[in-house]
Amino acid sequence: MAGNHDLVIDLESERAKEIIPDNVTFLKNEGIMIEGVQFFGLTARPWMHEVAPVPEYIEVLLSHGPPMGILDENTGCTILRKMVGILKPTVHLFGHIHSVG
Repeated sequence: MAGNHDLVIDLESERAKEIIPDNVTFLKNEGIMIEGVQFFGLTARPWMHEVAPVPEYIEVLLSHGPPMGILDENTGCTILRKMVGILKPTVHLFGHIHSVG
């Protein structure tokens, strides 16, 4: 999952393939099943006006930033919040907010 300081990975897909080790799966608006668990990596940032479509059934949702109102220090993504409310993934892992542990 690319973060806000990983612009080369986020914006230059071909260069990202050279940077990311072969044993790492980079998920940019795509999913993968690992040992029967469905993961989806979503690019979502607070300033975005739309995010990529996500399949209806996702067990683990990964995003760099948080949804609005959840450990976000009032900087989360409103679209992501709505999506999480609809999809209800078993787990949603995100970061970005350094001061929230």
